[in-house]
Order: sequence, then C-alpha cells, then structure tokens
Amino acid sequence: MNLSCYKTIGRYYFNQCTGVRTCDGSGACQYVNSGEGTCAICKRCTGSSYTCQNIVAHSQDNEGTRLCSGTCKECNGAGVCANQVGGQDYFNQCPGAFGPCAADTCNGAGACSYTPAGEGACSACQRCGGTRFTCSNLAAHTQDTEGTNICTVTCKECNAGACANQANGRDYFNQCAGALVCDRAGGCR
Repeated sequence: MNLSCYKTIGRYYFNQCTGVRTCDGSGACQYVNSGEGTCAICKRCTGSSYTCQNIVAHSQDNEGTRLCSGTCKECNGAGVCANQVGGQDYFNQCPGAFGPCAADTCNGAGACSYTPAGEGACSACQRCGGTRFTCSNLAAHTQDTEGTNICTVTCKECNAGACANQANGRDYFNQCAGALVCDRAGGCR
C-alpha cells in the first residue's frame, strides 16, 4: 500500500465521511461517495471532501437514518434541523392534511397552523374556531349566515351541525308571514 495514501486514510478515517479504504491511483485516498456517511442530521458527504457539509437552507434531510423531514421541519443551512418559520410551508405538508380547519402554512413551532375563526372548509352550520383542526357546530336554533355554506332558507335552522327543517309550529327567525309558522317540511302554514 502506498504510504501517503495510508497516512491520508488514517487522517480521514476518523473523520465523519469514512469510506472504503482505497487509493485513487495517484497516492491519495478517495473521498467517500456523497451521502449520509456518519454525518449528523442536516449534513452530508459531498463526494469531494473529507468533512461533512451543511445541507442548504429550506431543504429536508430525507436520506439515511438521521432525518429532518417531519411536518414543518427544515434544514436551516447551518447544519441544524429547525422549525419552519410561521407562515411558510416549503414542502406543502399542511394544506388539508389535518382537517378542514388546517391552514396551508406552518405555525413556527413545528406544526401546521389553524385557519382563522370563520367558515374555513366547514359545512353549513359549522365553523372553524381558530384553535383546532376540526369544525365546531353552531348553536342549535340558529342560522348560518357566514361564508358560502349557509343555512338561511325559510324554516331552516342549524341543529347538531346540520341545516335542518325547524320543528312543526316554530318560526325562530320570523320568516313566515303574519301568524303562519313552520310546517316541519321547510315551509310555512
């Protein structure tokens, strides 16, 4: 074995990018192939250096066993797996992934954001509260006037998260003319 190659091997073998102990024919050791090697999370062997290099910012580490690929996680360019900043989602992990009240951005704490309070992607008689991924039912005997999924037709009411006919003899919103009341079929009588 070429002595200079052996000494070079001895020098880099204890570094993080260990590889096959072979010489390149000119008396120098070959670099390890690009990949994880024994590098820490968010670092990789490049195939042209004996040391680990940082993965570029706004990337995920999906190779090997030391990963930075969770929801709203990114390599920050300094060799650290970090939370994506609030308002970002570089890898499109959030839209609709957790429910109708999930925003399409990260919250800065390693999770997806909630949509603001409002209709969101909820059905009529439900809404997002801004604090969870699922819809909440509107109170019984109310109407849903928010957004495009509404429940405002004559003799209709919200009941258990659905737009339903009001009970016979009711008219909670004074939609029937005069002394008429709802007939349980969605009309006035």
